[in-house]
Amino acid sequence: MSFGLIKGSQYPIAIDFGVGSLKVLQLAPGEPPELAIAGALPTPDKLLNDPNARLSFQYEALPKFLKELGVKTRRAVCSVSSSQTLVQHLHLPKGNSAPARTQVAEQLQGLFQCDVTQLVLRHFDVGEMTYRGAKCLEVIAVAMPSAVIQSHMRALRGCKLEVVGIHTEHLAAIRAFDYLLGQDGEKDLTNLYVDIGYGSTKVVVAHGPNPAVARTLKIGGQHFDAPLAASREGTLSEARRDRLTQGDGTDDDAIQRIRTSIIEQLSEEIRSCIRYHAAISGDREIERVIFFGGEAASRELTVGIATALQLPAHFADAFGRLGRGDSISSKEVDVNAPQPGWVTPVGLCLSPTNV
Repeated sequence: MSFGLIKGSQYPIAIDFGVGSLKVLQLAPGEPPELAIAGALPTPDKLLNDPNARLSFQYEALPKFLKELGVKTRRAVCSVSSSQTLVQHLHLPKGNSAPARTQVAEQLQGLFQCDVTQLVLRHFDVGEMTYRGAKCLEVIAVAMPSAVIQSHMRALRGCKLEVVGIHTEHLAAIRAFDYLLGQDGEKDLTNLYVDIGYGSTKVVVAHGPNPAVARTLKIGGQHFDAPLAASREGTLSEARRDRLTQGDGTDDDAIQRIRTSIIEQLSEEIRSCIRYHAAISGDREIERVIFFGGEAASRELTVGIATALQLPAHFADAFGRLGRGDSISSKEVDVNAPQPGWVTPVGLCLSPTNV
C-alpha cells in the first residue's frame, strides 16, 4: 500500500463528503506540505438528516465546484461519512483457522443481521487479549455500504477523476497527525482524538499511529443547535452561526439546561471509550485529548468535555502547520484562521492509496 504522494507529482485531491458540508482540499508537495486549494460547499438545512438526498446534492454540485476552485489534479481520494459507516470492535478466537476477513464477516452478520455481501469490509489489528477466558485477537472492523462506495466512484469518475483512495473519516483524520510522531517523545504517545462534527462525534484512541479504539457517537453540533432553532422558529444553520459568532451561551435557561445535558451525555460516552481502552490496553494510559472537527470551534463544547475528562486538552488547527503558496484558491473558508473542521480533508490527502 502506498501513500498519496507520488514522487515528482502532487498529492491527490481530497474530497470529504461530510454532513455539514462538502469539502475539497489540494496540498502541494513540500515539508511541510503547502495549502493550494480549499473549498467548502455547505449542506442545505433540509438535507442534513437525509444522507441520500445530501449526497445527490453534493454529487450534482461537484463538477462545477471543482471547476470554480481550479482543480487540475486528476487523482482523488474521498471519505465515506461516519453516518454511513459501521465501526465495531470484534474478538477473533486464536484457535479459529478461518481467515480473519471471514471471521469478521461472520461476526458482523451475526451481530447486526446484515447482508455482508453488500458491504466493503476492512479490519485493523489492535492486539492479543483475553476475552471471556480465551485468547483472541482484538480488531477494529469497518464496514461501508458497497452502494455508497460505488456511487462515490461514479460521481468522481464523472468529474474525470481517478479514484485512488476511499477512507472512513475516523482513520483518515488521524493521518493528519502523523507528522507529530517523528518528534522526540511523541512516537509512542497514547492520544485520544475527538472529532466533533455536525452530525456525529468520532472518537479514536491511538497508540502512536495505530488505532486501538474507534467509535461513532451519535451526538453532534446539530443536536446542540436544534433547541435554539426550534425556540426561534429558525434554521439550524442560523442557530449555529449565532452560536459560533455571538458566543456559546444563551439567556434561555431551558435551552442552556438542554445544552449542559448534551455535553454531559457526550462526555460520558467518551469516558466509556476511555474505560474500554483501559480494559484492553492494561496500564497504558491516555496522555492527552486532541479536539477537532467543525464543532470544536465551540468553546462550550470543548471546555465542557475536557473538564469532564480531566485530561490535558489540545485544539487542532488543520492548516496551522501548512505552508502558504503565492496564490491559494479558496471558497467558503478563511485559510488564515484556525480551522479544526479541516483535519479530515488534510488526513485524506496524506492517507494511503487503497483502491
